[in-house]
Amino acid sequence: MAMDTLASLTALCTANGPSGREGLTLDRAADLLRPLVDQVWQDPFGNVVGVRRCGQENARRVVLDAHLDEVGLVITGAKEGFLTFRPVGGIDPRILPDQEVTILSQSPRHHP
Repeated sequence: MAMDTLASLTALCTANGPSGREGLTLDRAADLLRPLVDQVWQDPFGNVVGVRRCGQENARRVVLDAHLDEVGLVITGAKEGFLTFRPVGGIDPRILPDQEVTILSQSPRHHP
């Protein structure tokens, strides 16, 4: 049950999951969690939940919590080869110059 940390991070970080469109990232997180727990599901709020039972009554519980969405930009126009956009989620505009971006021409899968 060894986990390759680099491969796991790569799988999560290469899933396009801007705020409100985290479906693919949620699916990948559930797939990575599945071999480590007894039960995995996604709740109506878009959380991936995994439970590993130890078999002891009143055992202590541990919670691992992480954000799965990423910041995004919505293209609002194009003029002379340049795109205009607005942010989705919190983003510090100072980090944008010289950043590589991925343009999604179709929406990533929504969570149910």
